[in-house]
Amino acid sequence: MEIYFYSEENGISKIDGGKDGNYLGAAICLGDFDGVHKGHRSLFCEAKKHGRWGALLFDRNIKGSDNLTTHEERLNLIKDCGADFVIVTEFSDRFSKRTPKEFVDFLENTLKVEQIVCGYDYRFGFKAEGTAELLKKLSRNAKVSVVEAVTKDDTLVKSTLIRELVKKGDVKSANELLTYPFIITGTVEKGFGNGRKLGFPTANVSYAKNKILPADGVYYGKVNGMDAVINVGKNPTFNAEKRTVEAHIPDFSGDLYGKKITAEFIEKIRDDIKFDSIDDLILQINKDVEYVKTQR
Repeated sequence: MEIYFYSEENGISKIDGGKDGNYLGAAICLGDFDGVHKGHRSLFCEAKKHGRWGALLFDRNIKGSDNLTTHEERLNLIKDCGADFVIVTEFSDRFSKRTPKEFVDFLENTLKVEQIVCGYDYRFGFKAEGTAELLKKLSRNAKVSVVEAVTKDDTLVKSTLIRELVKKGDVKSANELLTYPFIITGTVEKGFGNGRKLGFPTANVSYAKNKILPADGVYYGKVNGMDAVINVGKNPTFNAEKRTVEAHIPDFSGDLYGKKITAEFIEKIRDDIKFDSIDDLILQINKDVEYVKTQR
């Protein structure tokens, strides 16, 4: 997948150097694609009918809400969906003030795409004045395809709903709408070492400040494909103050410090609670580990 960057000042260029018009004459999908969920993938399926296709993303979160996916995670997920390219656009003050017509002109005359794909509730242009229907009316050179709402078991698939499920710790339901396990990608940092002292060494995973975390608790998941017990919370038994994401990988003996890893959340096992004694905590962690091993 090729990645391009657009700015009002410098125009469009390829991220890894050089210029290539792989996006010319292609289909482009519009949206913020937070989560790259089942609904977003329906847009991708429509775009694939055209042949070469890609997505347009902004270089920052413009909705002001916590994200299901970081920018890097979003790019990787779109790549996994088979996109030929992604165009990352600088959301400058000047760009944000483009009228709906000016935005469509950008798609047709600057990017020169042949097909535009968006969802039924897509909004664009200054103060989000543009709608999917207006996009159809304004387009002169590109065909516009509007994809209808996607539901699962009579539930409307939306990023807002998935965020709520993740925040409640219901990652199992969230994953059904995402079509993949909710992930946190980060670098393994030095922690307090409490897990190692108890006989359960953990990888302390860094996370972006605008990244949604699942509700405090203990989860069954995977780290780089390996089964893991993942804890989200403040380690109440140790009276810690910082909220952390720590993963214990049973039977793993390697060194992960400083390495980037991806933690997948499959289901919540239990709440994160304060135990009366360290022995009680160790007993429970053993139970958590045994549960995870039964999932292999």
